[in-house]
Amino acid sequence: MNLWQNVKILMAGDLGKAAGGPDLIMGFTGIGEGQPKDYLAYEQTYGSEVWVYACASKRAESLASIPLRFYRQGKEVDAPPALATPNPEMTLADLIESWGLFMALTGNAYWELAIAGRGIGGLYPLRTDRMKVLAGNRTPAGYEHNVNGKVQRYAAEEICHSKYEHPFNDWYGISPIEASALAVDSSENIRRYGKNFFKNSARPDYIMEAEGNPKPDALRRIKAAIRKQHGGVSRAHNPMILTGGLKYREVALSPKDAEFLAQAKLNREEICAAMKTPPALVGIFEYANYANAEAQEKMFWGGVVTSDARKLQAVFNRFILPRMATGVTCAFDLSGVAALQSDPKSVWETRKIQLDTGSRTVNELRAEDGLDPVAWGDEPYSAAPAFPQLPPAKGKAEPCECEAHAQTESPARSLKSRIMVKRTQAARDRVLGPIAADIHAAMTKVFTGQQTRALKRLAELVGKSIKLTASELLDEMAEQDLTHTAVYEQLKAAVLAGAINGGNLVGVDMEWDLTNPYVIEAAKGIGEKLAEQVTATTLENLREQVGKGIAEGEGYQDLKKRVESVFDQAKGYRAEMIARTESANAWGSGQLESYKVNEVEKVEWLFGAGPCSSGVCEEADGEIVALGENFPSVGVSSEPAHPNCSCTVIPVID
Repeated sequence: MNLWQNVKILMAGDLGKAAGGPDLIMGFTGIGEGQPKDYLAYEQTYGSEVWVYACASKRAESLASIPLRFYRQGKEVDAPPALATPNPEMTLADLIESWGLFMALTGNAYWELAIAGRGIGGLYPLRTDRMKVLAGNRTPAGYEHNVNGKVQRYAAEEICHSKYEHPFNDWYGISPIEASALAVDSSENIRRYGKNFFKNSARPDYIMEAEGNPKPDALRRIKAAIRKQHGGVSRAHNPMILTGGLKYREVALSPKDAEFLAQAKLNREEICAAMKTPPALVGIFEYANYANAEAQEKMFWGGVVTSDARKLQAVFNRFILPRMATGVTCAFDLSGVAALQSDPKSVWETRKIQLDTGSRTVNELRAEDGLDPVAWGDEPYSAAPAFPQLPPAKGKAEPCECEAHAQTESPARSLKSRIMVKRTQAARDRVLGPIAADIHAAMTKVFTGQQTRALKRLAELVGKSIKLTASELLDEMAEQDLTHTAVYEQLKAAVLAGAINGGNLVGVDMEWDLTNPYVIEAAKGIGEKLAEQVTATTLENLREQVGKGIAEGEGYQDLKKRVESVFDQAKGYRAEMIARTESANAWGSGQLESYKVNEVEKVEWLFGAGPCSSGVCEEADGEIVALGENFPSVGVSSEPAHPNCSCTVIPVID
């Protein structure tokens, strides 16, 4: 007895299913056996389970919306007539949509190939639940099509069978619904429960209790009065005045009903996950905003739809077109899919970073756009930093960037290393300056908003009996989210800039952009930690100042001055320090990842001027460690070693 049969027995008895469609979980017949018994049940969920319908139709319609182009010897040609109109009832788009639908519901799609001479003259989709594979030696020996007991046999070459790979079945694909069978069954049961509840035992929202036993005429007058005063949308929330001993009692949602609602949400999410369809694409915006809804659509098209398109494209090119039109191949044209195109702002930011770091020239970028070169476009582009630069260390001259000067500094370094030092310092100052300026502006705006919210809350609470604390002035979690959002894009730019610069230093063109997974995840992690630490520091400063004021019995005006003093400091020194430190942190993260990708084994600490001149960083200058190990003098593997650190890490190249 297999696992699913055991579950069936456990679920039978008291938990028996209400009348309706078959239990999907009972459809799997076991490892190594023939056709699963309930492909029909999988297909029927398309008409009975709303989330299966939404996910399957979204996948199939999206796939069918992509133009399929045909080529012969590199030149585009028309679709072969037998494929342009695969059968009298279908267009090519209909055929593709049908394929996508059956794959999404059952994990299998069958086409009957109408043989014409030695080729294929048409294609007819066949329902999965009616098909049976006749096992052969490694490949199918044939197929059977069964309609109400009438069986028609096909030779293997008369059927085109597509499937999602099933690890436990040699002949049939695995259905996404099979993986979420419990959730689908549970969702349908909950829907039936809700229908029966409202049909048989629906309850009112409230109860009016009366003393004694009112006469029928009195009850009718009370009902009529309530409907007159409170019936309809325009009378909603009107005050209710009770007389004659009437009492109002609201009927609360029972724990059982609340549990059903929570389970319904869980089922919905499991179905969407199994069918690889992001919630926002099927109308679930509970956890979505514009930004992550857009990201979900990119993931859907870039992963699910593109994968299905490649699979179907391979089916056409290997099994259909060679027998339909010699020398013709096909390819889905994804160039018009908006979700797969690079965001113009992201492209511009990436190009700007490439120009600033010297990894690309103006003429190289113009060539990509089909533009003619310009006379000055082959020289590295240089942009002046927009953020105020740190002053040189006290008692030290401002270093120049010439090769002669490089030969006189740090004699322990090789000439190659010293020239790399100059290139790194120049690129870091030029690129991180504007990014740090943007972070500085963003943090100033964040602190200004926090000050406004804190003062508004202070005015509401002063004089009330509630104990005033810093946590009452600002919502910690909400402020973390606002802070992270404010700096996320700038941190992505800094991570990307560091990665590109790291590639430059090892002589590799890092073809990354702002959509690179590492850039996104690194910026997200750095931003979350930044938001958590910055918010905690702000709350601690507020807690200290407000606590002192309350202890001294201060009123609103004095407490207001204390709150303002906290944010005056935050908008000044703190915002600048955060901008310098976190832009360097993101730069260092991208740079180290670039070294890792390019198999750099050792790295060297490069001391920076300014704030680092009086710290421990100068002792670390020139230290060499294995990539990923901490430098002994500073205890970190990459910059920054401390707030405002202006050091960096360079690769050791023999």
